[in-house]
Amino acid sequence: MNLTVLGSGAAGANSGSGCTSFLARAGSTNVLVDSGSGAVGELKRWIDVRSLDAILISHMHLDHILDLVTLRAAYRYAPEPFEGRIPLWLPPGGREILDGLAAPLDLDHHSPLFFDQVYEVEEYNPIDSLHVGQIGIDFAPTQHPMPAWAMRIACAGSDRAIGYTSDTGPITNLGRFFDGVDALVCEATFLTSDVSPMDRSHLTAAEAGRLATTCHAKRLVLTHFWEELGTEQILAAAASAFDGPVELAWPGLELSVS
Repeated sequence: MNLTVLGSGAAGANSGSGCTSFLARAGSTNVLVDSGSGAVGELKRWIDVRSLDAILISHMHLDHILDLVTLRAAYRYAPEPFEGRIPLWLPPGGREILDGLAAPLDLDHHSPLFFDQVYEVEEYNPIDSLHVGQIGIDFAPTQHPMPAWAMRIACAGSDRAIGYTSDTGPITNLGRFFDGVDALVCEATFLTSDVSPMDRSHLTAAEAGRLATTCHAKRLVLTHFWEELGTEQILAAAASAFDGPVELAWPGLELSVS
């Protein structure tokens, strides 16, 4: 299984990188994980977007879903439009938010059919595993103002996995959930914060490093970061708390689990 970085910027994106999104591939199965702004342009570097087997969204903040609008246009108006609908798995409550996003965009006034024309929308139950072809995903709640779900992504039937934190503060049980992952793709939004850990909805880079240490990850990949904070400083802060390899999730980076 491969996980390819499509975007890793926090809410405002970074130069050369849109917001958070990844492509998970195993055999013939292709799954888009989150769809932040800029995702579709990067996705087209790797696959024909019509070959997606599913789209999976961790939570409904705009920097994780905005390119669902772009992808809709790619399916509906391309020279060879896609015939059929792509399964779109949203977190609980996501359907209502998606319909609300459609309302101001739908110039033909077919809302809520705006997205239903190209997506087969379902809400996953985070208590259960989700299986898409050869890929299996488990979920765990994060610490975030909007309900968000971390993911443990693996080839179906395999214990080897890649962990993705989504957006989260530090007070979670994610250390146990991610135990032994081959790579931890972890948000690192801050360098420092004066906000109490109990009230915080994002991690510092050092906290990302501590989470990687706690879960015995083999590799730490930092995402959801602001380049304005200084990429070398971000890497150094994470490395101060984790002895393994640390890198930034720039578009094109591939993580493999054999």
